[in-house]
Amino acid sequence: MTNSYCLAPKQDMYAIQNQKGVSLIGLMIGLLVSMVAVLGSLSLYTTLTQVSVDTVLDAQHNGNTATSMLRIQMEIQAAGYGLNKPDPAASPTQFPHIVTIPNSTDSMISQEVRWRTQLNPSSTLVQCARIIERPASHAHLANHNTGGGRVGKELVLQKTDSARTANCTATGNLNNITTANWNNPNTSNELLGVSVINRIDAAYSRSVALTHIFDFQLLAKDCSPFGMMPTQALTSLRVSYASAASLNSDSLNATAGNGNTQRLIAYELCIANPVS
Repeated sequence: MTNSYCLAPKQDMYAIQNQKGVSLIGLMIGLLVSMVAVLGSLSLYTTLTQVSVDTVLDAQHNGNTATSMLRIQMEIQAAGYGLNKPDPAASPTQFPHIVTIPNSTDSMISQEVRWRTQLNPSSTLVQCARIIERPASHAHLANHNTGGGRVGKELVLQKTDSARTANCTATGNLNNITTANWNNPNTSNELLGVSVINRIDAAYSRSVALTHIFDFQLLAKDCSPFGMMPTQALTSLRVSYASAASLNSDSLNATAGNGNTQRLIAYELCIANPVS
């Protein structure tokens, strides 16, 4: 009896003998490539998320400052209304109906503009008002000063009148109105929402002297009230502010005012009433 079986070709035997499994080195290389791909994806996701958040916050900042500019223009136009033009030769001295205070004695206030008006010409009651910029302190402000390391700035409109303080007069020095004379900043004041949040801290650290967003300057020049009346020698209030792009710029200048090329957004409000 003959035993019969099938013999594999010699080359096939060699192929079977030479087959090997996955090596440890191959696994490590594959794992490294996978880790690099995952880390790259995470980095891209983080970058896209941060860009999206920054875009929203920049838009919010620019929208708030633009809205505040409109409100400032509406309020400032009341300066000097119903009052006679101050006479610099009068005795006692008569002071302008609008002033700016760039360096307040209150360390919490970085910028301030004050003015007065007489809303009812038949009444002797004089109303004084001011807009100040200070660190945000109200919980309902979008990016207030509490929690998360956020830093906010807010514009506040405050008012008083001659019935509350003897320093609010038709011709007196507006600088003499003390903090206690203004309305309660926690109840009856109005907020003009301007906020700056955490990442803009870097902008401030690059420019230590820049402690405010808004800058107020009084100018004596020819202008046309409301852009409709004839040009005449009047007082203008130049209001400039730093946009989100300016605050995020590495070249942000420290000095506010006309010489600060980074504070590019500025408006000059021609005051129609006799104020100085």
